[in-house]
Amino acid sequence: MSSLDHLLCATDSEDRVTRFDGSRSSTYSHAPLAYDKPNPRRCSIENCQKTAKRGGRCIAHGGGNKCAVDGCTTSVVSRGLCVAHGGGKRCQTKACAKSAQSGGFCWVHGGGKKCGYNGCPKRAQSGGACIAHGGGKRCRMDECNKVVQYDGLCVGHGGYRRCIFESCDQRAMANDYCQQHGGSSVCVLQLCYKRAVHGGMCSKHKTDASLQAITGGTTCGDSPQVVYQHQINHLTKIDAGVLLDSIL
Repeated sequence: MSSLDHLLCATDSEDRVTRFDGSRSSTYSHAPLAYDKPNPRRCSIENCQKTAKRGGRCIAHGGGNKCAVDGCTTSVVSRGLCVAHGGGKRCQTKACAKSAQSGGFCWVHGGGKKCGYNGCPKRAQSGGACIAHGGGKRCRMDECNKVVQYDGLCVGHGGYRRCIFESCDQRAMANDYCQQHGGSSVCVLQLCYKRAVHGGMCSKHKTDASLQAITGGTTCGDSPQVVYQHQINHLTKIDAGVLLDSIL
């Protein structure tokens, strides 16, 4: 077979496509295209379309590497730390260590998206509206329209953090333990009786902790040195009551 016959046979064996004017194009390649590639694996949580990290879950559902701060099980955002301990971008306002939202500022200093319902100034959730105006994710249980609190569930359906004490399934308080195992809503710092937020500290000491995580040193003022180990300064409800009675 001549080289010309070989080319003709090869051409006939390959597919062609028809142009808009009715003429035939050159041979059409069946090489796989970029969009033929399979999508990256998804988070194992039902109805979550985010990309899975280490552990089969997205960062929002606990996947990926964990924060380097001792006792913290939250996923890393940047610099080996979670948002609460200094990971991620910080507010551009001087001396503010809170997490930056859209616009480069924290919520207190004007960052983040606001509810789009008739000029409502509240913080927008998923869907572009605040919770009161229909924003935010809803519980994944059938026929439940309550707002998600944790792991895709509302509080009534078990959407809350569990006590970190071994084999305990009770709801954790601000210092990661249930009330029975020393959980408290009082700041774990000595002589501080302000309401604790997630992590066991009040909002002021939580901010101090974030600043120390970023700078590696202490913050200005008379703030006490932050100790991250949850076993230190834990107060039971009874102990906290005795101490409060003694100073009132």
